[in-house]
Amino acid sequence: MAVITIAREMGSEGDKLGLELAEALGYEFLDKEIIRKVAAEIGSSPEEVELYDEKADSWLVRFLTQVFVAHPDVAAYYSTFANVEPTYAYGVTEPAIFYETPKGAAKPVDPGTIVKHFEEIIRQVAAKGDVVIVGRGSQVVLRDLPHTLHLRTVAPFDWRVDNVIRDNPDLSNSEAADLVARNDRWRARYVSVNYNQAWNDPLLYHAVISVDKWDWGRLVGALSSCVQASGA
Repeated sequence: MAVITIAREMGSEGDKLGLELAEALGYEFLDKEIIRKVAAEIGSSPEEVELYDEKADSWLVRFLTQVFVAHPDVAAYYSTFANVEPTYAYGVTEPAIFYETPKGAAKPVDPGTIVKHFEEIIRQVAAKGDVVIVGRGSQVVLRDLPHTLHLRTVAPFDWRVDNVIRDNPDLSNSEAADLVARNDRWRARYVSVNYNQAWNDPLLYHAVISVDKWDWGRLVGALSSCVQASGA
């Protein structure tokens, strides 16, 4: 009953590796499905949960979000600080602290609640074993679970940008580069804010794999053999 977690730089094909590894081993695969599961549990839409998927705000925005969750008659704050990703405005487009809630706007959701539901689902599927789990801090949530293999996929930045353009041909090179850099920041901040860990710390993983240096078939085969031989 093995469990595999995969953290991945955007464009390093960690999602694809997880899926093919799960298929090769006959394991369950948990990636985007976790969004639908959490949405059902909290009575929200998958689209709203996805806004918080592997994203975390600065301490100030988190504090303000707590205020808005406690007082849903006001709309959420829209961050305009330098080097801070915008948080979610629920219909508000002007930068300000308090507004009357726009008609039809969604009520703020506590990001901490979503993270806790992610953790619960990760632990539930891990308890059953024979599963590959992608992202959502699973390498930290399950760090002390026996028979678990923690992997991280990396690759050169330009290589990853080329992969994103291949999958999204409407993006320009600069747009794809911005998307890759932004997603890496989000994932690093998610692990830092929620678990006080460095996402790129190699000590969180059993193996850090530079995907660009591997033949794909040999990589999937080698990892499958490793898991089967060791039971993770």
